Amino acid sequence: MKLSWAILFLVACIGANAQSIFIPENGSYRFDLKDIAEEFSNQNITYITLDPTKLSDAVVYKLDSKRNEYQIKNWYQYDWYLMQDWFLFDLDSFVKSQKKTTFNDAKRKQYSAFAFDHKKFFHAKTVPAMKEWGGLTHPPIKKLDLPLERYDAQFSPIDYAKISSPYFSASLQEEIDGASKSELTFGNKVLPLADNEAYQKKKMLIENAKESILFSSLVFVCDKSGREIADLLIKKHLEGVDVKVITDAIINKTLANLDCTRLMRAAGIEVVLTKDFFQHKKRAIYHSKTLITDFSEAIAGGQNMVDADNLSRGTDFMNRDVDLYMKGPMVNDVSRQFIDN
Repeated sequence: MKLSWAILFLVACIGANAQSIFIPENGSYRFDLKDIAEEFSNQNITYITLDPTKLSDAVVYKLDSKRNEYQIKNWYQYDWYLMQDWFLFDLDSFVKSQKKTTFNDAKRKQYSAFAFDHKKFFHAKTVPAMKEWGGLTHPPIKKLDLPLERYDAQFSPIDYAKISSPYFSASLQEEIDGASKSELTFGNKVLPLADNEAYQKKKMLIENAKESILFSSLVFVCDKSGREIADLLIKKHLEGVDVKVITDAIINKTLANLDCTRLMRAAGIEVVLTKDFFQHKKRAIYHSKTLITDFSEAIAGGQNMVDADNLSRGTDFMNRDVDLYMKGPMVNDVSRQFIDN
């Protein structure tokens, strides 16, 4: 009987209306990009315009009336990051529409007028938007091309010569040195690497390594980016570079993420699967994410070896995280930590 009901449900879903068994995909797809652009114009939304070079009759959207968002058919097949460029956003026009002087003030004013669902945590927008904008009322801003003061009155270029801060005092630095078992050094180069930037820099350092590669990550998922890094490490190992890898045993085994570690071990790379979880009474896991090449350059931070971190472009609904690139004496400290581990 249960099977019969399941078959009837399936037939109903894929019947005359060709609806999906995935309920959020169902609905009336009857809007193309020109229809949506016309709706923006009808509501006097002048700060959003359709990019004429992206015009296509092939795409079709439905309207989610609860969130006031247009969702493209077969949403999961598209590159959301590229879709965000189908409409253009005029920041100054948006600020003027809200009768404010900065972008952040304009955003606060606009969203304060929207009802907020405290259970599902989303704003019921009274203006139309696109699902690929991630809850925004305009395409995401991917670059800060304007003077910082235009975004927020408190933003301005930093004059380091005029900064007076207790964080720069010698006593605090000595205290930090004692706690971190390191010391304040000069001649370091430090560069923040957001999202996919970090992954690209890691590949470059590995490819350029001549003598040694020390690599660690909480997880080492054998997805597209993980396999690419594993293949690079194997290649460098076969070229004679000393390669060592550390990753957490309990997390990788639980998530069945052992394919790449097995490949590297089979190629002769020393791969350490840590057991911190049991050694520290189930209160810790091996959480360090580090790359050190030739004991001269390093990257460390928050990004794991997984597509959601490595392939993230910032506004494509993947993870957002930051690593730090380092060159100089501080690489010694990072190296010592890896060796101690």
